[in-house]
Amino acid sequence: MSRPSLAQDIAVRVFRAAVSGVVAYLISYVIPKFLLEQALITIEEYIPLGGMVSPLRLLEYFAFITVFYTVTVELTRKTVLEHFFSVGRGLTMLFFFIYASGGGIINFSVPLSQVGLAGAGNLSFRLDVSRVLFILIGIDFLDIGKSIINAVNFLSEKVEEELEELAPRRPTPILALPGRLGLVVLAILVAVLVLMGVLAFFFLKGFGGGLPLPLGG
Repeated sequence: MSRPSLAQDIAVRVFRAAVSGVVAYLISYVIPKFLLEQALITIEEYIPLGGMVSPLRLLEYFAFITVFYTVTVELTRKTVLEHFFSVGRGLTMLFFFIYASGGGIINFSVPLSQVGLAGAGNLSFRLDVSRVLFILIGIDFLDIGKSIINAVNFLSEKVEEELEELAPRRPTPILALPGRLGLVVLAILVAVLVLMGVLAFFFLKGFGGGLPLPLGG
């Protein structure tokens, strides 16, 4: 690639990343804050969440993650780093959802003084959102698996292109397709093993009382 075309490619990448970053910032932070700020402030003021980060701060974390990975993915578009950042985005969102939901169990209390019962203490609640968290984890793992498969496919295509350049008249080896399928199967197995590891972690460690699977009644 010549220097002018390289500079043009970098300029296009930076422009697209900047535009995508601004759009992601508006969608993930500005609009939700404009619509929900008063409600989030009210929740933070009148319904203390036991030991958890404030909703507005969680919104800031979510917006930062979204904008960061949107920009990096656009900057590395059509390179293997695009897929690596996509995997990183899925993993980061996975742990963000676990962190934001307290591992599936949200404890909060409502001061009874807010309803005119001064000196009556607090009314405590425990909200089990483990089923919602499990669904979000499943969606995240599907996204991670898709990104891993895309990365493997990208690398295999690059290798095939290099082999064709080195030996343009040589027929494509019969084992090329099975080799690629083997890599895809390996990537899927890795994703499944990671999922099993996370579920085992939930069972062995737990989050404030454990995170049950959304099975049964």
